[in-house]
Amino acid sequence: MSLEKKTQQKTLSDSTVPIRVRKSTSKLITSLVKKANQKKMGRRIKSDDLIALLLTKMTTEDLETLKDLSLSNADRLEKQYRDFVKNNGSIKKDEFIGILLSSSHEQRKVIDE
Repeated sequence: MSLEKKTQQKTLSDSTVPIRVRKSTSKLITSLVKKANQKKMGRRIKSDDLIALLLTKMTTEDLETLKDLSLSNADRLEKQYRDFVKNNGSIKKDEFIGILLSSSHEQRKVIDE
């Protein structure tokens, strides 16, 4: 391999990095790039161009939504428990779960009636 080819390969590998995404995400990106490239003039739009633009459009609300989506049910229960303790004073977690279950049971009675 010539020195020129090695330099080109090194430059390419230094400027990009692989990222892992689901197949469905990859298909969506590919589809959007194809739509963006349906034009008569200008250079080809690459996945990187699309992703870079979309990232600049991301808001704080979007980040909060992502954080909320990452929570398990146990995490959400813990968060709700901490908020309850903060607003209502110290209570055992078992008692808190009892409150949740009793309010849920009361709501079911109202729905059934």
